[in-house]
Amino acid sequence: MIYSAFEAVQRRDLGTARDLLRQAEILNPKQPKLWACRAFVDIASQNNEQAIDDFREEVKQHPDEMPAYQSLAEFLAHLGQSDNALAVWLSALARKPDDETAAAQAANLMLATRRYSEVPPILEKPIAAAPDKYSLRILLAQALLRNGQKDQGIEEVRKITKATSDPNILNDLAYTLSDGDIDNGLAQSLAKSSVRVTEQECAKASLASFDNRDLARVNELVAIWDTLGWVYFKRDDLANAEKYLQASWQLGEVADVADHLGRVYDKQGKHDAAMHMWRLALAVDRNQKDAQERLQKVDAQRIPPSRAKVSARNGYPDAPPEELGKLRTFAIPELPKQSGSAEFYLLLSAQGIDDAQFISGSDSLKSAQHVMQTANYNYTFPDSGPEKIIRRGILSCSELTTPSCQFTFLLPSAVRKDVKVN
Repeated sequence: MIYSAFEAVQRRDLGTARDLLRQAEILNPKQPKLWACRAFVDIASQNNEQAIDDFREEVKQHPDEMPAYQSLAEFLAHLGQSDNALAVWLSALARKPDDETAAAQAANLMLATRRYSEVPPILEKPIAAAPDKYSLRILLAQALLRNGQKDQGIEEVRKITKATSDPNILNDLAYTLSDGDIDNGLAQSLAKSSVRVTEQECAKASLASFDNRDLARVNELVAIWDTLGWVYFKRDDLANAEKYLQASWQLGEVADVADHLGRVYDKQGKHDAAMHMWRLALAVDRNQKDAQERLQKVDAQRIPPSRAKVSARNGYPDAPPEELGKLRTFAIPELPKQSGSAEFYLLLSAQGIDDAQFISGSDSLKSAQHVMQTANYNYTFPDSGPEKIIRRGILSCSELTTPSCQFTFLLPSAVRKDVKVN
């Protein structure tokens, strides 16, 4: 009955959901997930306060069930009540001190609110219970480094990197070191190792046979190139910083990367380009605080006091959201005038387009596969590594435009291999 009630909520059939829950309560008033499901009914009814009470009742009825704490904490965080969410995770840890999920979530909230000294104690037991859970040890290293315990933090970093060569772990540690201006030499070494391993894994990509793990590595490249570019920036190597950050931005259009690239341009004296990148960062994520602060600072320097209040009230002249799509759109003038659309996979490398495959769409565009492989997408790689990148995109053609056809890359974060390649 409870699972049927969950399904009714998803259909927005709240009356049926309530009826099912009443029947379930008559059969067993202490049935797990009963109160949690009531909470989802209240959320769908926009009754958030009652939903919180329902989630709390679920925790009260089943204090040893971690999903009960998780539902409550995640809902509180969604409402912006991070302190209350943290309190929920801490109560879960009081019940199960070695629970990995509760410790990780609590630690992340503490890091976000700069309560660095409180992180190591809550991680001690979960790490002792699962010493190979490097995600927890990364959180410990971050807390130590940000709390000014440099020697202990670096010692923890070295322990982790001695135990694993996972490129994503190396990347996280490199970014933490560099972002805090702590041992940028070590940060560069870790970042370069992360890039090398990931690029070598990407070199195995082929359109003849690939899966979602191959696509996930493309997302990882976005983060890993950003980290190495940020490390170069911190070491005042602006040429290499620009190369890696530009490649990361062009591939993933992530707000933080746009902010980082803007910092590089600003330091190079390209102030207009820097401001444009910060506006692009806000076009991706209006809440990107670093870009907001930099634009505020520029406005305060450039805008007369009489106009500054108007600017603050009306907001900044953002880059229009459609510009983000245009940055990933390229004309295909080699194709004749026609109408239709189709999706393709492309395999990109530093040498060009290695392969193209039709996925689905207008049959008349199947023959465009060869042209897709020879078109110019103005894509640059930051290095001469062996990596190959699988990109998915949409070819759109209209007889009313010149040129008739254009190809738009989808963001890697939105791509999954959910359609069989023909």
